[in-house]
Amino acid sequence: MKKRFLLGILVLFCLLLPIVFANTVELGTYVINVDSYNFVDGTYALDFWLTLKCDYDCSFDEFYIVNSIDTRSELAYHDGQVKSYLTHAKLSAPVDLREYPFDKQQMFMIIEHKQLPASELKIVPLLEFTAVDERVQIPGWRIGDWHTKVYDHWYSGWDDYWQAYYFSVELARPAIDGIIESFLPILFLALIILFTYLLGTDRLELRLGIVGSVFVALVVLHLAMTSQLPSVGHMTLLDKFVMLTYFVALCSFFINTYLLHLRHIKKNVWLKKLNDWTRYGLPIIFILCYVALFYFFFKSLV
Repeated sequence: MKKRFLLGILVLFCLLLPIVFANTVELGTYVINVDSYNFVDGTYALDFWLTLKCDYDCSFDEFYIVNSIDTRSELAYHDGQVKSYLTHAKLSAPVDLREYPFDKQQMFMIIEHKQLPASELKIVPLLEFTAVDERVQIPGWRIGDWHTKVYDHWYSGWDDYWQAYYFSVELARPAIDGIIESFLPILFLALIILFTYLLGTDRLELRLGIVGSVFVALVVLHLAMTSQLPSVGHMTLLDKFVMLTYFVALCSFFINTYLLHLRHIKKNVWLKKLNDWTRYGLPIIFILCYVALFYFFFKSLV
C-alpha cells in the first residue's frame, strides 16, 4: 500500500514537473502609430513597442507574429530582465462587412514562440506596457477599446499546444458618415418614388418616367458604392437597404403600368380604387419595411 502511494506521488510529480519549471515570459504591446489601414484587403501597418520581461535571457527573435506579412524590429531598451523592441509590422486580419456602413473591424496581432510549447513556456500579458497611445488616429475610423489575452492553440502536426498572445484594437466607422454618404442618397431616391403617388391618374406616363429614371440612378449609385468594397460571401446592411429600395421601385413600376392598362381599357372604377389604395397604402407599407429592416438590424446588435 505504501509503495502504491509513493508511486502515485512520483507520477504526479512527473506530471507537474514541466509546469513547475516552465519558463515564464511577460509580454506587452504599446501601439504608437498606425501607418495605414486598408479594410478592402484587411491589411494594416503598426508601429509599436514590444516589451518582454523574462525569467531567463529571452529575445524577440525567439517569437514570431502569426498574422504578420512583414516584421522589422530593433532592440531599443534593455534593463535587467526587461527588453523593449521598437517594431514595425504589416499585418492582416479577416474583414466582416455584414454591418457595413456601421461595421466594426478588429486590428489584432497574435504572437507565439517559435519552438517552446505551452508545457515549457508560459506567456503572461504585461499590462503596464500594453496600450494604444492617445495620439494614434486613423482617418475615417474611430478607435475603440483594446483587449489582450493569452490562450492555448492546438497544433495537430506537433500534437501539442502553443501559448498565443492576442492583442486587438477595435475600429468603428462614425455613424454619421455612414448615414450621410450611404443611406441618405438612396433614401432620397425612395422618397421621389413615393411622392409620385401624389400625381393623378392622368399623369401615369410621368409617374412611369420618374420611376424608371430613379431605378437607373439607383443601379448606378449602388454600383458606385459597392465598387470600393471587397468581394465577400455575404450581404451588407447597405446591400439589404438597396435591395429593399429596388423592391419599392419595381412595385411602383408594375403598379403604375397596371394603372395605365386600366385607364387604356377604360375601367375607371377599378382605376380609381386601386389608385386611391396605392396612394395611401403603399407608402405606409414601404416605410414599415424600412423601419423593420433597421429594427431587426439594431436588435441583432444588442
